[in-house]
Amino acid sequence: MIIFEEKGVMNRIKRIKTRRAKKKKKKNMEIDIKSHAQMDSKTEEQMKMKEQINWKEKQILEKDNEIKKKRWHNDQELLKIRADVEGMKNDLSDKEKQLLSRYDQLAKMLQEENEKLSQYCEQLSHDYKHLLRQSNNKEEQKEQRGQIKG
Repeated sequence: MIIFEEKGVMNRIKRIKTRRAKKKKKKNMEIDIKSHAQMDSKTEEQMKMKEQINWKEKQILEKDNEIKKKRWHNDQELLKIRADVEGMKNDLSDKEKQLLSRYDQLAKMLQEENEKLSQYCEQLSHDYKHLLRQSNNKEEQKEQRGQIKG
């Protein structure tokens, strides 16, 4: 009987160990499933993050291209403005030269006219003095004739 009892105890111990092993195995499987689910969740989260990163990188590239286009257009506009300013400077320089040339011509013409007027005034003054002398001489001659007659 002791053998049977020992066998019963042994069987019982074996069953307890088996149950414990099953429970442990089940618990480990649950942990593995949870861990796998967490890993899947993390992997899914990582995939979403990678998609977001890729989308953000695409947006950055698009913005960078926009900025480059705007810079290029701004540079072209700046070159055009500089060319316009340079053209205006040249035009102003030409106009200034023309005005200075015209001013010099007018100054020379006025100087010549002034000289002519001075000569004319001198001639008039000379003619006036001559006429005045002639007039004085005629009056003197009349006076002398009047004195001779009288």
